[in-house]
Amino acid sequence: MAFDEQLPKDICGKIKRHLAVCETAAVCLQRTWRRIKGIENKNTPGKAAFAGGYGGLLHSRLLRAPTFCSEKLDGTNVGKTRDGKLLGRRMVISAASEVYMKCPLRPLRECETDGCLDELKETLVPDGKGLQRCAFYGELCWNPGFYNYDSRNLGKSWQVFGAIFEFCDTETASAAAANGTAKSLTCLHDRDTPTCVLVANTPALSAMLARHGIAAVESESFASLCELVAAKKKWMMSECGEGVVLTLAEEGKPRAYKWKISREPQPVAIKELTETIRSLKPGGPLAHKAMLLSAHVHTLLADLLDVATHVDSASAKEKSAPTKKTAPEQGAKARALDPADVKNGISSALTKFDVFDAAFSAKGKGAIPQISAMLVEEVLGDKDLPMPVGEKEKEKARKEVTAAVRLHVGEDFGRWQRAQAEAGANQAKDAGGVADAAVR
Repeated sequence: MAFDEQLPKDICGKIKRHLAVCETAAVCLQRTWRRIKGIENKNTPGKAAFAGGYGGLLHSRLLRAPTFCSEKLDGTNVGKTRDGKLLGRRMVISAASEVYMKCPLRPLRECETDGCLDELKETLVPDGKGLQRCAFYGELCWNPGFYNYDSRNLGKSWQVFGAIFEFCDTETASAAAANGTAKSLTCLHDRDTPTCVLVANTPALSAMLARHGIAAVESESFASLCELVAAKKKWMMSECGEGVVLTLAEEGKPRAYKWKISREPQPVAIKELTETIRSLKPGGPLAHKAMLLSAHVHTLLADLLDVATHVDSASAKEKSAPTKKTAPEQGAKARALDPADVKNGISSALTKFDVFDAAFSAKGKGAIPQISAMLVEEVLGDKDLPMPVGEKEKEKARKEVTAAVRLHVGEDFGRWQRAQAEAGANQAKDAGGVADAAVR
């Protein structure tokens, strides 16, 4: 499933765009009003022919568009197609595989999803023409220790959060999305994936999945984005989950976003929110435009910043622990990226691939370059990684990521080697014990 930018970053960008448009509109009005005065719109007599409306669109998006949200589970993305094929984020999971990300695959393979996919197909394309393939996507909660997943019966489980339908052309996909919307589904169809339709997780989809007995991430509905953020702020600061996935059901173009808790690194979002709020305060460069935004929008920005900068328990514990001060290295070069951001990027990238033990077993040390290359591209493609602007700095950042990835993969290979040696020693010990018993 595809998502737009992180929610805070996208909202700040749209607010800045609105204020810039207001500035341009004011200049246009001042310079051209005398010229256009008296020219009337043919369709609305008495009104000047002046186009605009970005502010209305912004406030409609934030204050009036129905919004749905569900918990963002912290696992790995796995899809299941109509013919039973299992898909990882960057790979097709082998039909012979019994385990993926240390989770048994048998329950997922036995989960009956075809009936529900057929019902969705009937809704989107009753005649089935132009449909090439379809699949449900869900989160495989591979780490039961995260956010009490085990006690919530989520550990090692697959929880569906949406479906994807791929068509032969853009026109067929667009018609299918319109059909789904007309029947209370929320369908995402955009130019980035013009032949695909994503069916978002909403109460309508949740009800359909429940009828077919398919485990799914629970979805909630709100009257607007502002209402959702206000309602979820306390939960987001309680560390009960990684965050939420939300869908703005804007007429004509629904959008999906991720909103993460402060434990999840989001330096770009914090920077954008801080700068936007500061610029709108008295004395700020945009203070004179603050009145162009609804009071609800100002509250929305403050709530998003509160969540993003909330000191979570792990950070608080880290800060309270005594630290050993070390002198900076002489002649140390300035880094293009914060090592913590690179580490977080690697952690995120690892959830998109299966554990590498099988590759190590097949190719030994020779698997390291291939695995490293895949991880480097995944980390560099992460929208949450604050990449520098200049070409030289970007190249420097790539080298830093490459070095960090190679170190991680090398350490993982060392762990695998030690585990293999330990398993071999235990096997030899067991064999010796059996031999001794036979002699006795």
